[in-house]
Amino acid sequence: MRSYTIIKVLALVAVAAAVIFLAYRFSGRHLGRMEGIVAEASAPDTFLIRLDALNAGIAGAESGVRAFAISHDERYLVSYHHASADLDPSFDTLRLMADGYPLRRQIDKLQQLAREKFGIYEELMLISYAEIFDSALVEIERQLPEGDTASAQMASAAENKRSFLQKIFSTGPSKRELQARIDSALEASRLSSARIHGVRKGISQATRQQSQRMRDRLQKELDVLRRDQEVTDRMHSVMADIKSMHGAAFEERAATASAEAARSASELRHMIAVGVGVMLLFIGLIIRDIIRGARQRRELDRARSQAERYASLKEEFLARMSHEIRTPLTSILGYTGRMSRTPLSQKQSYYTRNIQISSEHLLSIVNDILDISRIDSGKLVFEETAFSPADVIGEVCDVLQIKASEKELELRKLTHRLAGMEIKGDPLRLRQVLFNLAGNAIKFTDTGTVTVEGSCADTTVRKDGRRLLTFRVKDTGPGIPKAKLKTLFSQYAQADESISRRFGGSGLGLSISKKIIEQMGGEIMVESEVGHGSVFTCTMPFEVLGTRKETPASGVSAEGILEGLQVLLAEDVEINRALQEETLTGMGAQVKACADGDEVLDALQAFRPDVILMDIQMPRRGGVETIREIREGRGLDIPAIAMTANAREQDIDAFRRAGFDDVLIKPFREHDLAARIRSMVRTRIPRAVKPSRPAYELEDLVKASRGNNGFVARMLRIFLSSGEGIIGKAEASLETRDWEELAGLVHRLIPSCRQLSAFGMAEKLGLIEELCHDNQDEHRIRTLMDEVKAAFTGLRTSLEQEISNYENADTA
Repeated sequence: MRSYTIIKVLALVAVAAAVIFLAYRFSGRHLGRMEGIVAEASAPDTFLIRLDALNAGIAGAESGVRAFAISHDERYLVSYHHASADLDPSFDTLRLMADGYPLRRQIDKLQQLAREKFGIYEELMLISYAEIFDSALVEIERQLPEGDTASAQMASAAENKRSFLQKIFSTGPSKRELQARIDSALEASRLSSARIHGVRKGISQATRQQSQRMRDRLQKELDVLRRDQEVTDRMHSVMADIKSMHGAAFEERAATASAEAARSASELRHMIAVGVGVMLLFIGLIIRDIIRGARQRRELDRARSQAERYASLKEEFLARMSHEIRTPLTSILGYTGRMSRTPLSQKQSYYTRNIQISSEHLLSIVNDILDISRIDSGKLVFEETAFSPADVIGEVCDVLQIKASEKELELRKLTHRLAGMEIKGDPLRLRQVLFNLAGNAIKFTDTGTVTVEGSCADTTVRKDGRRLLTFRVKDTGPGIPKAKLKTLFSQYAQADESISRRFGGSGLGLSISKKIIEQMGGEIMVESEVGHGSVFTCTMPFEVLGTRKETPASGVSAEGILEGLQVLLAEDVEINRALQEETLTGMGAQVKACADGDEVLDALQAFRPDVILMDIQMPRRGGVETIREIREGRGLDIPAIAMTANAREQDIDAFRRAGFDDVLIKPFREHDLAARIRSMVRTRIPRAVKPSRPAYELEDLVKASRGNNGFVARMLRIFLSSGEGIIGKAEASLETRDWEELAGLVHRLIPSCRQLSAFGMAEKLGLIEELCHDNQDEHRIRTLMDEVKAAFTGLRTSLEQEISNYENADTA
């Protein structure tokens, strides 16, 4: 749901971004167009400006021509020449700026009228030039002298000159000479007058003609001015039409811009409305998802709480069932161990051992059922102890041999490839897996053989120092259909629906085995063919140690190990109370037995035990309430060990917090009980408990061998070889003061010593381990190591003789 809501939020953001982008692009495009129209509207109208400039130029040219006509001054014609030169380019510019053909057509008409007007200007200028010419003739006629006046003037000038000269000079030309000069002047004057008269006559005639022409020019000028007025009126009309058409086009563009702006605004509003609607829709969906998610989270919280409550109830139920099963198992294992110490025939010893192994296996199944949730969550804890995989296969086959014999099946074990190999891991889990696989093979096979094989074909050591071991269980049973192979390892699954009716079982064996193998880092595979049997192959990584060591065998004798100790025992189940009392008494302890917590509190008033063994679930007052009263109410610091069938970690932690020093899970073995008690009250136990007791006992090993002397000899040789190697490594660790490694080495040797009932040596090794963890008292540790070496040397001499005897007996 959370990812779905995130997708919706991202979709909302994408839609919002798309709407914003489209609105930006759309509004930008339309706003750009509107800005262009507004800019065009607000800017000066260039077309009209140029049109007015053209009109002004024409008017200026007309003014110049009229001024020239009046003044005959050519300077006034400059504006005319400029306007004439700019006429065609100006009209070309207007034509380019015009919008549409009709406007351009009016401009062409205006240009034609302008050209006609300039033609009229030229006619006016020609008339003006004619007037200038006629004026020149009149001036010439005016300046010609009259004939008589000239002669007289000449005579008068001569006379005046004479009189003047005569006044100045007393002598001069003669009178005759003067008369001759005067006659010559008069004759010349007559000739000049005649010529002047002829010229004047011609000029007068030209003047009359020019007067007629001036009248004609005046009339022509009036016609030109009339035509000019007509052209001017037409030009004004065309200009008005042009301006009207231009204004109409501008108004049309403004209307188009207004409509475009309205349409853009409408589209933009619709787009924004759609975007807001989509965003509101997505926001509504997101809010709905948030509300639904919150509701689902509340429902999940309730479901989780309910599931946790159910899981707690289930775990409590399994714990209670486990407790109810473990209680009788405690008696079975305890009395089987006690019975194994009584004189038994070889067959009875064989049966007793198989009962004990089967009980232990049943206990492991109970543990698996209890820890099924831990297996599913991957929190299953695996032990790391040294053991022989070949021996595990042998133990599984020994237990299942009875079932195989009952069905007349041949049960084969092939362990030669694992001979002499010692590995480190969890033997109980490996035994459980092989027991499930081999047990199923025997259960479903009617005739033929069942083979359990182990090998270590992997020669490559991984980075963690482990190698893969392969275990294979093969049968000649009916086989498994291919359709069922996929669900074979599921919980409660069976290859055939009739299996539960025929053979029983819950279908958990293969599922638990698969989960155990996978959590150990391995894998399991199955190959099967209907009618030809099945082969289950599992591979698991183990640390290969090389030399083989034995795990502690059940039924180790612990007689006298608790000599001199006083034990207060609290157990509500009578049969278990009697068994534990007999066991503790057999170990040399003085026991005070109680049935519940009240009796324990009453007994503590007169009895001061060295240790308290107390069951958890008891009537009236349970173990937790009792230990709290002992610790808090009475302030007693007596070592106390809880005995319980509740194997859950939280229960164990709760018992320790309540005041118990240690917790012992039922069912438990005698030597485990003795070890826990000794660890609690080690300083109160006398060192020489039974001096007359031998250094070792082989009774339990002989019983476990079921008459196989070679087995006994092989176990003794393994003990000597592994013990010698461990002691040598322990001495080296002591020299380097590696206390942790030294504690680990001596801990590995303790179970082997207990198996041979070499309790003196085991006790010294235990003290060394304790000192390594506590105060690292080097002097005390070296002293104990010397005692261990001496004890082992003595054991070597005796055990080598025992090995020779058993080997000779087996050969004989």
